[in-house]
Amino acid sequence: MTAAQPIDVAALLVSLVGTASYLAFHYGLEQRVRPAATPSDNAAVMRAVERQRYGGALLLGVLPGVALLVWLRAAGLAWPDHLWGWGLPYPARSALATLGLLALTLPAVLISARKPDFRNHYPQARLAGEAAWTPALQRRNRLSWGVYLLGYEAFFRGWLLFVLVDAVGLWLALGWMTTLYVAVHLTKNAQEAAACLPMGFVFGGVALWTGSFWAPMLAHACIAITAETLATRPSPQRA
Repeated sequence: MTAAQPIDVAALLVSLVGTASYLAFHYGLEQRVRPAATPSDNAAVMRAVERQRYGGALLLGVLPGVALLVWLRAAGLAWPDHLWGWGLPYPARSALATLGLLALTLPAVLISARKPDFRNHYPQARLAGEAAWTPALQRRNRLSWGVYLLGYEAFFRGWLLFVLVDAVGLWLALGWMTTLYVAVHLTKNAQEAAACLPMGFVFGGVALWTGSFWAPMLAHACIAITAETLATRPSPQRA
């Protein structure tokens, strides 16, 4: 039996720590927050959602990277040139890719927002009262989404994808990452989970083309924030 190569160890480490981190997030933090029964419950509901998102950013975006960096130091290995997607080697590409991803995805969000079941899925924080979503709460909601998706994309299109490309090559890495990406969406509605299959390859391909996960992260954050903003507007029946 041949000894494992360093890059194989790195890929296994990131995969296992990332899986453990997601299990901790899903079963420890991502339990559905009960809707606010009265306006007095709104603050508690918002804090619970923020705990989920900030905790998820830590578990998914930080812990796998810490494990990888500790192992590299222990093994006496240097950081790779790609920095697992944390750099910004091609700013123009990243800007162009972000605009392209938004042009591809935002129309679908706007169309979905017109469907009757859209508000069954958004917003995540279910507040009570016609004027519950104050500008201050909107800002907190957007900030927590942005931080969460930074950690989320840092894992899927950063630590995991770039390590896998080094270990197993381009297409297998994209396939492996996308499989995990779809799997974590199986608790969502069928339409969203199915969309993750092509979008996993698209987001992963963009990350590799730009040399970083920043374009997918910015696009993903804009998509989520747009959906939440549309869902927090007064419904047509109440307008």
